[in-house]
Amino acid sequence: MWRDKNSYDAYMLVLEVIEGPDLGCVFPLPEDEPQLIGRSSEALASSDPTISRLHAELTPDSGRWFVRDLESANGTFLNGRLLTNRAELHQGDEVGCGSSLYRFAEHAAVLLSEQVADRNLDTSAESIVSTSPHSLEAARNHLRMVHRLTAATAGTFDLTAILRHLVAILVDELQPDRCIGVLFDDENAIGTTIEATQNKIHNTANLFSEAIILHACKEQSSILIPTIKEDIRFSQDVGVVASGAKSVLCAPLIAHGNILGAILLEITTENKRWSDAEQELLSTACGHGGLALLTAFLAHSRMQHERLAAMGETVASISHSVKNMLQGLRSGAGAVDLAFNRGDLDMAKEAWPILSRNLDR
Repeated sequence: MWRDKNSYDAYMLVLEVIEGPDLGCVFPLPEDEPQLIGRSSEALASSDPTISRLHAELTPDSGRWFVRDLESANGTFLNGRLLTNRAELHQGDEVGCGSSLYRFAEHAAVLLSEQVADRNLDTSAESIVSTSPHSLEAARNHLRMVHRLTAATAGTFDLTAILRHLVAILVDELQPDRCIGVLFDDENAIGTTIEATQNKIHNTANLFSEAIILHACKEQSSILIPTIKEDIRFSQDVGVVASGAKSVLCAPLIAHGNILGAILLEITTENKRWSDAEQELLSTACGHGGLALLTAFLAHSRMQHERLAAMGETVASISHSVKNMLQGLRSGAGAVDLAFNRGDLDMAKEAWPILSRNLDR
């Protein structure tokens, strides 16, 4: 059964339809009552003919909810990825079934009477589409972010400026409570740090978990920690405790084997967790960010080398000119000195123009 969003007052977990024929429908998820998604009479009502009769199952377990595919024709997708095993749901997760997309969220509890959805379903219809209908949206998100990163960093050779652009874009795209960007110095220690929230960006970050960043860089891969207090590696880390982070995403900035820095995304609220889809998006962003940083670093190094080469050529040219002037002065002075020693003024007059010409240079 579905209920209109305006029928709620107290809070409870719900499954709301955000894409598909039943857009706007909201299905309450009572505690300790498993729910089916499908076209059978026992399942949550749906007018989507691409959903199987028994498509997916949502089951509660000690206050947590899990979703699994019931060998449906089209498969079940969690945040754009095909489900092969039972997976835990977190608030904000998106479950794709057929051409419908459901969001697992918290809404107000029902106060008005139930309204049975009208279903004129074709129970014989089964889709043969094997890819997620929502993967196109995920691809668009990737392309949009890559385009923004490319446009923001093109022609920029300032490493700190590139890091600031990257952090700002990630805050806008992934909506973390806090984003930390770091660059390593020549001794492979954390040097430059940038901190950004939804409203501000600072050139120096407050306390954060260096241990998570160093671990990600050591492994050279992104890290997803949905619930950090359950991770014995970092739950007691000073930076984690000080920041109050509840869920963390971290990815290194790597280009051609060079580890240049890292990005750390924090969630400090209880009702939100990072997902695999967001981890994949962060990895993509850090891959492009790493290339932009390496390109800027190499361009800056080449520019410095060219400047040093130009300075060397200038110094060599000046040195050669000074050497010629000194040789001319020595020759002219020697001739004048010889003429004076001999008392030969005519010879001195002949030697003086040589000395004078080099003095004028």
